[in-house]
Amino acid sequence: MMQLSEFRDLIEIMPVSFQASTSKRSTWEKHLLENNKASEALRSILDAFGPKDMIILSRRDLLYLARKSNLERFVMATIVWGYTSGGRGKNVAIS
Repeated sequence: MMQLSEFRDLIEIMPVSFQASTSKRSTWEKHLLENNKASEALRSILDAFGPKDMIILSRRDLLYLARKSNLERFVMATIVWGYTSGGRGKNVAIS
């Protein structure tokens, strides 16, 4: 039986930091109406992309944000990266 450990060398050299997700700006703009830290963090993420219609976040971006002191921005970027279509139901509600 094949074991995952047999692929350790391959896994270590895979460029996972480049794995990225693309999300539509319009998916997240409705959350900007709220006045809380999560909305402020989301706004700063969207603003970083300027007027573009699409947001592209990679694991590398998330690792960079994780090293910064703004935890809200890191969490919101992770949500946008992981729930590119906004999630299901209200499980990603910001308010």
